[in-house]
Amino acid sequence: MKTSSCAKAPRFHLLAAALVLVALATRPDAARSDDFHYKSLLVGNRAAAMAGAYTALSDDPSGLYYNPAGIVYTNGANISASSNAFQYATTEYKNAIGSSKWTRSSSTLLPNFFGAVQPLGNVTVGLSYAVPDSVKENLDQDFRNLSSLGLDTYVLNLNQLDDTYLFGPSVAWGSGKFSAGLTLYGYYRHWEITMNQWIKEKDTTNSGGVVTQQGVQYQTNLYYEDTESGVRPIFGMIYSPTDHLSLGLSAARTFVLKSKATKQVSNIWEGSANDDVSSIALVSTKEKREYPWTVTLGGAWYPDPSLILTLDATLYSITSNDEFPSAEPTWNVAAGCEYYANRQWALRGGLYTNNSNTLKLKKGYVGQDPHIDEVGASFSTSYFSKSSSIELGLSWAHGTGRDQVISGDTAIQNVTTDSVTLFLSANYFF
Repeated sequence: MKTSSCAKAPRFHLLAAALVLVALATRPDAARSDDFHYKSLLVGNRAAAMAGAYTALSDDPSGLYYNPAGIVYTNGANISASSNAFQYATTEYKNAIGSSKWTRSSSTLLPNFFGAVQPLGNVTVGLSYAVPDSVKENLDQDFRNLSSLGLDTYVLNLNQLDDTYLFGPSVAWGSGKFSAGLTLYGYYRHWEITMNQWIKEKDTTNSGGVVTQQGVQYQTNLYYEDTESGVRPIFGMIYSPTDHLSLGLSAARTFVLKSKATKQVSNIWEGSANDDVSSIALVSTKEKREYPWTVTLGGAWYPDPSLILTLDATLYSITSNDEFPSAEPTWNVAAGCEYYANRQWALRGGLYTNNSNTLKLKKGYVGQDPHIDEVGASFSTSYFSKSSSIELGLSWAHGTGRDQVISGDTAIQNVTTDSVTLFLSANYFF
């Protein structure tokens, strides 16, 4: 009878909700960490090699993204060819499904920056394209015989694409020790996720091993798509009190002008032949997400002609989104170094943080956002000819923290993240 099926379906639904990735069906933001961090990819070539500590330097096309005021100090017209970045990232959840760990991985290969600048007297103009965030994830996992949870099988398939694009012009003016600049990026972001999961309870057997009741099966399918467009202005200033020191300040914010998100979830519970329940939900919204103000203060010190040391401190303001709130202001720091061994070879390196904008998780609560703080390092070597340069670099980041991947449960998992990015880029001067 349908009466008994309705009683059994909610019982199993509670079991499924207490498992791991049902959280994705009701809260798809759990599928990624990018909305809880602000430094997912290092943009540019020289700037990326110096860990993004570039606010007080910015004297090549990368400055169009970090601080447009710096482009007035370029030596003639300059084109930075696409900086091709291959990134591989993993996230590991300890004891996510019973005693089993859950590992997620993603990879991406993309041109994440292109820029060109042209001096016109005291004014310099530029045009650039940047991809500050990109995720491509394909996950297939199969767990068997989860006796501690009373489960026979848990299968998960997850596919996710999340890309952010910036493109637009810049202009800067400089005179003597001071310069100021503005970049006006057009902003576009597209996120798409498809998830399917299947869970089967263990069969009930008697003492003789005979099956007396088939284990209930639960299947959920999720499709989520979110598209945003808008503008991201970046304003910057640089002041050089001496020939050996410069100070930089930049401020930026993304303003979403148009947004559309659609989520479709279907659930099926299957017991005996006459004991099935299904449901489907479709939600669409045009709510515009709020992004934080980003303010960076940086310094660059030139102790001698062959060495540059840089330091940046960045503050991100609180946002009040219902779905993606940031609980507190967030700080990140970065330090970079550039050393010219001779006229043809340069070495660059840096260290940086990528902290979470969420509160630390507390025991006894449910539905808490992940809190994973990351630290990273970058390194590159560059070869210069008369009118061009080529650079090969590597960056690495490691994070530790905690998360709740089980919907409606107070369990907290320890999480570690690792990512490696390779980048190859070229500059041409004319």
